[in-house]
Amino acid sequence: MRILVVDDSMMSRMVLTRNIEVACPGALIEQANSGRQALEMDRESLAAGHPYDVIFLDCIMPGMDGISTLEALRGFDSGRPVIMVTSNTQPSVKDRAESLRCTAFLSKIADLSAISGLLQNLSTGHGATLTELEIDILTESMNIGIGKAAEAMSMLIEQKVEIETCPIQIIFQMEMHDVLRKVAPEWYCCVSQEFTGPITGEGLCVFTSNPDEWLHALLGDFAPKDGHKRIQIFTEMGAILNTTLIGAIMNLLGVGVQFQPSCFSFHDACPVSHPSTHSENTQFLVATTLHANGRSLELMLVLKGIGIKPFTEMYERAGRDGYYH
Repeated sequence: MRILVVDDSMMSRMVLTRNIEVACPGALIEQANSGRQALEMDRESLAAGHPYDVIFLDCIMPGMDGISTLEALRGFDSGRPVIMVTSNTQPSVKDRAESLRCTAFLSKIADLSAISGLLQNLSTGHGATLTELEIDILTESMNIGIGKAAEAMSMLIEQKVEIETCPIQIIFQMEMHDVLRKVAPEWYCCVSQEFTGPITGEGLCVFTSNPDEWLHALLGDFAPKDGHKRIQIFTEMGAILNTTLIGAIMNLLGVGVQFQPSCFSFHDACPVSHPSTHSENTQFLVATTLHANGRSLELMLVLKGIGIKPFTEMYERAGRDGYYH
């Protein structure tokens, strides 16, 4: 694996390089002290036919900062994994980085396990460590959670609610931008909910249909006009979907988690602005269609921060114990 580390601080470059050497033995690591030098080195490596597999890019640098460098990199290579290294970046900067297909975010003080987790994901590829049977088992568990969500929403609005699901997708964080561009080219709103415990992560319920359509489908003529009340309804719907889905997955893994308060947000044609604070950059995505009051509405459920490892370990244990073949 060829890796480029970009940072104006020599000390930061040395520390990160040393951690990468431990996390990924045998990797060929080169360093650049500025965004412009990184671009020159990257162009030379591409021309020589030996492009970098991963670029670790410092966000805050004098002259050409990380965002400007990332934008230039994407000008001639849109798919290369680029990991933004940051200490405490503003949400607007993270939004901009994700719109440029930033693969993941890494804390300046990230430990070795975080770096190792990122490189392992990138080297194995998304979904490569789960078989078709294992994905089917995971999908079935998610369907159980979504079914419970439909029951809870039916009781809440006193109308029958059905939720139809598509097969689960396992994607990288940077791929969410392209997914949302296809299903919500102008805007979307979402409800995020973090969870903590033996496993930590975040659930996202992304509403891609018109808010008025959602409210009329669920509440008919009783749909509120007040903006604050509308947000409350979306937040409650998102919380139901997130907690039942996450709960079903945690039951599958045999662990208990604690849920944090839900958070509603609205976005204009940009990727989900909740970059994962975890080392795992793999996301599980389920596209669903909700049917209520004669209307059919699209939404996406995303599980991020968990990664593949807990599932592969569970399947290995189940296989040893003879639970599935």
